[in-house]
Amino acid sequence: MALKRHRHYGTHAVVAFLLINIILTPLSAAELIPTGVYIGLLSFCLFAWVTRIRHNLGYLCDECIASMPLVPQKRADELKPVLWAMHFLNGRPYRALGLSVCVLVLSIVGAALLYTDHAVPYVIVQELVLLYLLSDVTSQHVHGKYRPWCPYCNGGGGGGHAHADSPDPTIPQPA
Repeated sequence: MALKRHRHYGTHAVVAFLLINIILTPLSAAELIPTGVYIGLLSFCLFAWVTRIRHNLGYLCDECIASMPLVPQKRADELKPVLWAMHFLNGRPYRALGLSVCVLVLSIVGAALLYTDHAVPYVIVQELVLLYLLSDVTSQHVHGKYRPWCPYCNGGGGGGHAHADSPDPTIPQPA
């Protein structure tokens, strides 16, 4: 029950984790961060990621509904670049898969560079991975709230689920 109550803050916690990690990455390359701090951060991230997934799988929660503007279409128009970024990062399966593979390869390369004397390339690679994840998480969060008004969903017609081959509703005629 507590997870349901706190699920709204999962995305905020993941964003906080990514921002903290962006700050700590150069310090970890210089070996100034103890291993226990990273274990604690990863445990926090695991909990935050689970709550974020539960939040995204459900309907809009009370906090999301309360934070919606009175004219969401206008706000969605203002957020077009963020909505476009979400569709660019996750729009097509091959693109999302390709970007995920790039993130995985960059993470492996970054980890390999950490165990050599190449601390600066490690920091650059890890920061790029973290910035990608940050942009992906925030764009998905915004898109989740404004999906019905997204100009890029369903060929520009919003996030509705109407299909072109759906029959028109008929009004029953009294006999």
